[in-house]
Amino acid sequence: MGNERRRQKKLERKRKKRLVAQKRARVSSVEAYDRALVRRAVNYPFGPCFVSAGWDVEDEPELVSLLITRRAPDGAMVAAMALVDRTCLGVKNGYARALDGPRALAEMVEMIGRVHGGIEPCDLLFAQSILFHAIDYAAQFGFAPHRDFPLPLAGVRPAALLDTPWSRVERPFYMDGPDDDVARILARLDAVVGEGNYDFVSESELFDDYEEP
Repeated sequence: MGNERRRQKKLERKRKKRLVAQKRARVSSVEAYDRALVRRAVNYPFGPCFVSAGWDVEDEPELVSLLITRRAPDGAMVAAMALVDRTCLGVKNGYARALDGPRALAEMVEMIGRVHGGIEPCDLLFAQSILFHAIDYAAQFGFAPHRDFPLPLAGVRPAALLDTPWSRVERPFYMDGPDDDVARILARLDAVVGEGNYDFVSESELFDDYEEP
């Protein structure tokens, strides 16, 4: 009984963390997708990259935020943020943002860290590996990266990717989010892998069934 209660509390914390991350990405993606900005920025050299806490959790996959930046000649920066579901949908949300410089980048990194409970610098290849492994996995089921994610800013897919956590998922794991078309996603999984051949956890059911002690 005690173990089940602890498990439910852990799932509830994960649910809240996912909801906050997805709502934050949803608010940010309201910003216009500035295609001219992206076209210019793909010619800039890469700047710092960051990955949110939870990327190395082994018992249940966390949504991960990736931040990949480009340095403009005038000292400004352009950031591409991706909210990544490594076990089903790939890039769930994302956006591009122009930054005045290091201070604006630090503020953005701090904001993402507050949502996820931490964030850390990472190598470009590591960020690209998490991103493209997730995109490749989602593509098997017909899921494309979110339309607001500026994929060109992440660079050309490396020929060899690092073996990152959750890069070799045996069966899809899907937890629904606030903006998901759940019926469409489940229908797609049923059609591609077959009913019963994937794991589905409903956040709404977790919330409804959870009771404080």
